Amino acid sequence: MRHTLFIILLLLFSSCADKNISSVMDRAEALFDSHPEESLALMQTIDTHKLSGERQHARYGLLFTQACYKNYVQSASDSLILSAANYYEEHGTEAEQFYAYFYLGAVQLELGHLDEASRSLMKAQKHSDGIDSHFYRGQVYSHLAKVNALLHCSDDQTYARQAYREYCQGGYEDYIPNAMLLMAEAKYHAHDIDSCRIWADSALLLSTLSGDTLSILYSLRHKINCAIHARSFDEADSLYQLSFNRYKLQASGQDLSRLAQIAVHKQEVDKAEHLLAMASRMRYNYNDSVSFYANAYRVYKSLNNFDKQLAYQDSLLIYEDHFLKEALHHTALAAERDYALMQQKQAEFQKQRLLWMVLFGFIVLSLILCSMYFYIRKQKTQMMLQEERLKNLEIKLAQNKEAIAGGLTRLKSSVIYATVNSCKDHNLLLKADQWKELAQGFRQYLPVFEKTLTDMHPLSETEWKVCMLLKLGFSPSDMSVLIGKSPSGISSIRSRLYEKVYHKKGAPTDWDAFIYSI
Repeated sequence: MRHTLFIILLLLFSSCADKNISSVMDRAEALFDSHPEESLALMQTIDTHKLSGERQHARYGLLFTQACYKNYVQSASDSLILSAANYYEEHGTEAEQFYAYFYLGAVQLELGHLDEASRSLMKAQKHSDGIDSHFYRGQVYSHLAKVNALLHCSDDQTYARQAYREYCQGGYEDYIPNAMLLMAEAKYHAHDIDSCRIWADSALLLSTLSGDTLSILYSLRHKINCAIHARSFDEADSLYQLSFNRYKLQASGQDLSRLAQIAVHKQEVDKAEHLLAMASRMRYNYNDSVSFYANAYRVYKSLNNFDKQLAYQDSLLIYEDHFLKEALHHTALAAERDYALMQQKQAEFQKQRLLWMVLFGFIVLSLILCSMYFYIRKQKTQMMLQEERLKNLEIKLAQNKEAIAGGLTRLKSSVIYATVNSCKDHNLLLKADQWKELAQGFRQYLPVFEKTLTDMHPLSETEWKVCMLLKLGFSPSDMSVLIGKSPSGISSIRSRLYEKVYHKKGAPTDWDAFIYSI
């Protein structure tokens, strides 16, 4: 009794804990847009050890990742949101699948797993019909544009343009400059410098009106890229000075290496080398390193320093080759994981297919057994009705036996009987009027005989003739003469009549015995 009470109390406490965790997650989800910092604080109060069930774990993973994304907190790993995406892939709604794959792609993009991010974002795009939000669809296209730009794919223009359209349709004016900057970057990668400059100028105008400093700086950087590409180094230098002085741009290694390139063209060699030395210590990621080596190569090419030019060119090739190997390694790992997931899904599909086949076989077998049961039952019912009918006929026969015997005697004394005998003796066929007269005699003297036969089974004209002659005592050979059929044909008619009435095979003599018994 004590153990039972303890178990009940434990279940009650766990149920209360589940409700408490769910209410916290509901509150955090409601605050994502209005107070994202509070939603993250609420999610951080949840004890993950108290989560119960795969669905609650998946929801926690999705909401926690979403809270970090809203607060610009970079995730250290994609394992939490990946497990949520795997769960929602099998058990979630289309909207849940969209959000899970979108945030998985966003985290993978932050971690630099570009191939995996591309696949996840493409899956999110596939489920985008399940949500009614131009903002999130624009976010998906924006991230796809960034991934394709980093992978140097030409699709970045398409995705950037789609992001721009989604933001415009939804009225998200704060995000329109971001889409314009993505278009500018895509145009720059396509070497369409004039279009890049137009999109960058448009983004700079909107960013200046809204006061978005970050978008202004990105716009200026695109304009700087265009100026350097057009070899307008004075314009590029003035844009950099504007970024540093007015918008407080924190120079990256990429910026310093570009400034070094500008300094070389302004004949400031010492300054260029000093900037390159600073840039070499500020390479934080792959883009910074590639830009540094490429710009250093250009600087020393302009200075006709062949040795350093060749050294930086080799470094650039080695670094790109190392990055390519890492990318291929990540791609191989992603392919292995996708193959394992595909094998798992295929095994589950085969299992479900087997279950459906077993269920279908069981249904078919049940239908066959039911059909056999009802068929046998119907046959038994028909046999019982037939037996009952035969019993009733036997009773009627017994009751009418005396009346039939007297009528038969009177019929044999009639003129028609003498006519039939005369035709038999002279081997003559009975004519149609003689058959009518004989049938009339049976109706007059033996009315029960005809009624008994017709109640049992409808008779054809020839069968009725055979039955009349049999009742009058004529042999099969006599009937053959009078009817005009062969003896074998007469025998076939008698055996067939027996089978129709009794529903079983019988000899001609069996039918004769039945006629004599009436």
